[in-house]
Amino acid sequence: MRITFATTFSEWVKLFKKVKPKVLALPTPNTIDSYMTENGVDLANDETDVDAADAANTLADEKEKSAEKHTKAGNLLMKQPMKDHRKCCQNLKTIYRTNVHKLGDWGITVDNESKIVYKTNADDHAVEIKALITKHGTFPAGTSPLQQLLDEEEIDLAQNEIDVDAAIVEFDKADVDNGKKEEKIVERDNKINPVIEHLRGIGQAAVKMYVSNPKKAGDLGFTIDSSKQPPVLKLVTLKPGEEKTYDRLDVGSFITIQGEGEIGIRPANKPDAPLVHINSLQKYLIMYGYGKSVIKNLNSTQKTTFAAEFHQ
Repeated sequence: MRITFATTFSEWVKLFKKVKPKVLALPTPNTIDSYMTENGVDLANDETDVDAADAANTLADEKEKSAEKHTKAGNLLMKQPMKDHRKCCQNLKTIYRTNVHKLGDWGITVDNESKIVYKTNADDHAVEIKALITKHGTFPAGTSPLQQLLDEEEIDLAQNEIDVDAAIVEFDKADVDNGKKEEKIVERDNKINPVIEHLRGIGQAAVKMYVSNPKKAGDLGFTIDSSKQPPVLKLVTLKPGEEKTYDRLDVGSFITIQGEGEIGIRPANKPDAPLVHINSLQKYLIMYGYGKSVIKNLNSTQKTTFAAEFHQ
């Protein structure tokens, strides 16, 4: 019998709200009450922390949505300036084909193969768009190398600059909101994490208290899983000559030596039984009675590693 615990913040909050009143209603003394007393768990204090965590989480969600709104608005403002910027850059690259370093005067970055590299960060890209517009403005009216393109494509760099400035404002607001969101997430986690540990402890205490009646642990609000779990394959390393007892070996599975070495095995409840030797050339079937076994590394100078399946 085991508990399937929550995986999301909201599920942990719901679990606490279910468990708290039912645990407090239990007659004392009981295993859960003893656990809480021993570990200084105060459910009233935990409820205060849960409420604070919930409030922080709500604000984090609000700031996330606000940041998304500002980012979307900024991206929309940047759409036309970005399109026009690329046209301008490609036009200038054709003009300065034999002297590409001049593109740097326009705020354009070129790699070693004369390829234009645009900034991927929205704020940085806004800066390079404005740099090109500023450079264009240094030419007397109608004399910029870009003038023919601007006229032909009906590009309005003045409007683009206005839109880029507005986009920068939106991106800055998004950054502030994202920063606040992260701050509130940290606050939320700091409040809820100790409560999560308390809920895990209460759950384990409930499992031990109702070991023969899992439904009672479920009645406290926990989700109980009574299904048999598949065995887990583990690698075990023994020191030279080391002997250890292993429990919960899966009957019907095999023990195999990894690499070189040799081990001996016998049932743990039969101390006088001879060790059955297992080497790297064979697989040993775990038979009934060997679920709990003593296993010894028969090599006195080297470590030996074996693989076996264990029940959880």
